[in-house]
Amino acid sequence: MPIPYFDAHCDTLTAVYEHGGGLFENRYHVDFNRLGAYVPAAQVFAVWNGAYEAKAAMLKRECALRAGSAAFCRSAEDVRRVNGEGKIAALLSVEGAEQLDCDLDKLRTARERDGIVMLNLCWNSDNALCGAAMDSGSGLTERGRGYVCECQRLGVAVDMSHASERTFWDA
Repeated sequence: MPIPYFDAHCDTLTAVYEHGGGLFENRYHVDFNRLGAYVPAAQVFAVWNGAYEAKAAMLKRECALRAGSAAFCRSAEDVRRVNGEGKIAALLSVEGAEQLDCDLDKLRTARERDGIVMLNLCWNSDNALCGAAMDSGSGLTERGRGYVCECQRLGVAVDMSHASERTFWDA
């Protein structure tokens, strides 16, 4: 089944968390009400700028409140099922592994408990895993190599959009 609208990144979750409103209807880039015109649709909501656990919980809560039109998804299979029901698929990503302290156990928890499907290794600054595009330009660290391997094992897509070119090629 083709999905007419699939966006792999929006900052709306953080905007709603920081400035108020809800995911059903808001003045930011995306909301469930507007996405309804494109069903079947899927939207990846990025968590950035801290408060990871609270924002992840908010996305799940907002989906539960709108269970008739949107559902939180943890996999491609979930997306296909939800879209087949005529609902919007909502997915979770983490923009910058530093939000998880670049820690493998926190990554595993984020995948298993919170259902993240995608993760940026870094945001705008170097971290323990890699160099960022806006910082030193260095590549993956040894710890970063293990992190990428664990993401692959867990089924978490690695988003390279903030990483340095060297990190991209190392990964």
